Amino acid sequence: MEINNKIGDNKENTNSNNKNNKNNKSNGNNKNNNSISINNKNIFENSILNAYLESYRKTRKGDKKEEVDLIKEYILNAKNIVIATNNLKKFQILKDLLLENVYKDNNRSEIKIFKINIPTEVSDLTRMPVLSKGLMALDTSNADIVIARGRLGIPGSGSMLLIMDNKGRILTGYISPPSVMHKKNIEDSVRDELIGALKRIGVI
Repeated sequence: MEINNKIGDNKENTNSNNKNNKNNKSNGNNKNNNSISINNKNIFENSILNAYLESYRKTRKGDKKEEVDLIKEYILNAKNIVIATNNLKKFQILKDLLLENVYKDNNRSEIKIFKINIPTEVSDLTRMPVLSKGLMALDTSNADIVIARGRLGIPGSGSMLLIMDNKGRILTGYISPPSVMHKKNIEDSVRDELIGALKRIGVI
């Protein structure tokens, strides 16, 4: 019902959002608990809604540059990053890569990168272990983004790295073939997957 109302009143909804954005700019001194600015979050959420409405109306023509730019901006503006692993070696590889290549120009004291203290191996019992790991991290943290790396599907399906927002929506990802095929060690594989996920949306 709510979506139907938004579809019928999309113009009015857009005008309302524009007014809200102006109000947010004029109230720039208001404190906000979210680490990502409210104006950017409004634009980000509106972009997702508009894409849904385009699909509903059968006018969707594929991804837009501004949508990719918003994903990139969301990742770059994140302050709380949670890596969905309890493996210290994997965590350190991903953390170092983020600080050296993504958040190198930020104030380091503002960027918090955590791992989770949960045995993520239990996710291997699910249909898509990498997604289950990410959701475990979301459910047990206050993350702006979650980075999860694990098996894609059934044993032998290879691995995947996902970057998700604070609602569990996938921002980007990267798939590797089974390790018996690519022959990389775990450190190189994890590093290459994060680089691949970030490159495909222009973050690095």
